[in-house]
Amino acid sequence: MGAHFCKCCCCNDVLVSSGTKELPVVTPLPAVTLATKKKSERTDLPHNLLRSIEKITSRAHSKPPTKDSSSSKPRSTYARLSKPITTLLENPPVYDVLVIGSGYGGGVIGSRTSRAGQKVCILERGQERWPGEYPNTFGTLMENAQVRSAVAPQLGSRDAFFDFRLEDGVYIWIGCGLGGGSLVNSGVSIAPDPRVFDDPRWPKEIQADKETKLKDGFDRAEAVLRPAQYPHQETKPLPRVERFQEAAAHLRKNGYPAAKAELAHVNVSFDAMSPNPQNVEQPACTNCGDCNTGCNVGAKNTVLMNYLPDASQHGADIFTQVEVLYVSKSEKKISREDEKDEEPLWDVHCILVGADNPKPNLAFTVTTKLLVLAAGTLGSTEILLRSRDQGNLSMSSKIGASFGADGDFFRPSFNGESKTNTLGYGDDKDGARRAAEDDSVGPCITSVLDLRDPTAPVDQGIILEDIGIGGALCEATNKIFSTLADVAGQPTEMDPKKLEEAKVREENSSKNPWASDGALVTSVMWGGMSFDDQQGSMVLDDDALRIKWATAATGGPNPPARSDALAKACCETPTIKSVFCTDPLESMFGSRGSIHPLGGCCLGDSAETGGCNHKGQLFSSGVGSDVHTVREEHHFYTFFSFSYYNYCTIIFFLLFFLPSSNMSFKKKKKELVRLRWISHTDVARCQSFVDNLSRGGALRGVHGRRSWLENGGE
Repeated sequence: MGAHFCKCCCCNDVLVSSGTKELPVVTPLPAVTLATKKKSERTDLPHNLLRSIEKITSRAHSKPPTKDSSSSKPRSTYARLSKPITTLLENPPVYDVLVIGSGYGGGVIGSRTSRAGQKVCILERGQERWPGEYPNTFGTLMENAQVRSAVAPQLGSRDAFFDFRLEDGVYIWIGCGLGGGSLVNSGVSIAPDPRVFDDPRWPKEIQADKETKLKDGFDRAEAVLRPAQYPHQETKPLPRVERFQEAAAHLRKNGYPAAKAELAHVNVSFDAMSPNPQNVEQPACTNCGDCNTGCNVGAKNTVLMNYLPDASQHGADIFTQVEVLYVSKSEKKISREDEKDEEPLWDVHCILVGADNPKPNLAFTVTTKLLVLAAGTLGSTEILLRSRDQGNLSMSSKIGASFGADGDFFRPSFNGESKTNTLGYGDDKDGARRAAEDDSVGPCITSVLDLRDPTAPVDQGIILEDIGIGGALCEATNKIFSTLADVAGQPTEMDPKKLEEAKVREENSSKNPWASDGALVTSVMWGGMSFDDQQGSMVLDDDALRIKWATAATGGPNPPARSDALAKACCETPTIKSVFCTDPLESMFGSRGSIHPLGGCCLGDSAETGGCNHKGQLFSSGVGSDVHTVREEHHFYTFFSFSYYNYCTIIFFLLFFLPSSNMSFKKKKKELVRLRWISHTDVARCQSFVDNLSRGGALRGVHGRRSWLENGGE
């Protein structure tokens, strides 16, 4: 059974835990082999691209950071949320809740459980960065990049901000840092087609709640992330928005009757928030177009700007540059407050990562009652597979199955006849780049071309977006697009005079990618989301996650050929008339690209069809519907926020749940079994999850601690 998702990738003071009679100690772990190979063993890299990446990353990480290693701005003055790792190593408590990952899923759970009076810890593999500290040149971007593949298992530091994966059938770009994928995605928020939930593969319990808890989850997520449309199109129009409207009109006349263009709802503050509801100062968006390389302005509503500060203000601990390897049932136990027996716990086995870490590669354990695995599709699945192999944790054979790429595709439209202005400004010290694009770039994505036809099968639906190019990537992108257009491009304009004009534009952009009369300011990256066959698999090979997807280029309702036809039709729009190009990496590798990897532990009615049931409980074997239990009432809960089909992005996560000592589980069981909804974001589902626990009393302490609802809601 597959799993698709919908779109929309912390903490300070420790709460005193009453009744804890035993504290865990930091103990060395058995050696865990992380997939690393010496440079001398990687002489057989099959592609020039991989060789170039190795050369660049090796050079970038072997020299001291440049003066502007993050950006041209001074180091951020934002208050830090993470604590020194020594505070965890020297005196680790037993946590009520431990969250692995800090993106949409981890951020929400951290916030809500902290508000419920729980002692919460959030662990993040990446670093804590704030506006002003993100890369804004190509050189600093490469200093902050890591690449993994079968032939080059690890290039760059494991805590590097940009995390690239080159796998069999797919290449992936995800973020690594406090805030997860929200730091590098474009923040587009779109509700799914309601028909998505009519698919019979959905558990009936989830389908039953689509008009209730699902809708409530949407509203709660929207209240915190505050998606908005670009507000100045009438007074300060963006050329790219006009191009999308023209492309939609052209498509409607040429075989795509449902095509409609509209301004995208993006998680961006277009008005200054001084401060925002979570007490963080947010300037207004400056329309610089650098959303997907890290917002150095502070206007993007990432999880770092809302849920994580909220968790911090309610007493959660956060630690960065901590990589979780696997989890296991703990041999430790603590006495219950209201019973004579002992309470079972979970051990989280970690190592420290990062060249600047005071104790790199130090192995240690942290112990918790409730464990949330929110490390994304790749991270969560890797931890699960390693927990099976090294933590002796039994589970369904479907763990690692049904990998997909959200039907993602990327198609360059190069050197058109009208301006698009989709280039981020990056390190624009003198303002020349902003002037060249008439100060009219906007956020990274401003428009959505919706091709979901209510009269056609739901899996034929496609959403197209105008993906901008971050300023740090513009020079490299110009070379790639230009070379690709010359070698394999398909011109849609045949007029000799206009072809000569296009040649001049290309020459101009070769000297300066931001040239106002150049080719790149008339280009756009068509970025689409749809459906694929989700027949890929994730496995551990030499203790590293590997992806194998043989049907990536041919399977599913939207194979690359269909994406090519749509993107080329957009390029043929009379006001665009650009050179259509296929995805350059897809062309070189025969792989699909994705910024929304999905799958790994799907919902199912039994272990034969999924990794966990409709409530998120992890199946305890490869057959049947039994879930992990420690004692009769103490189930091992897995929790994934996902929908079977979608059009957008989400972060994929898992919840291991053991009732805490202050929960009367028998009395609350009826409430817990009602956890059977799905939301269009991790955010929405996490909101509803904690809502249910709170209403059921699961997070209400016996010492007068009130639920987050009683503490003021949002």
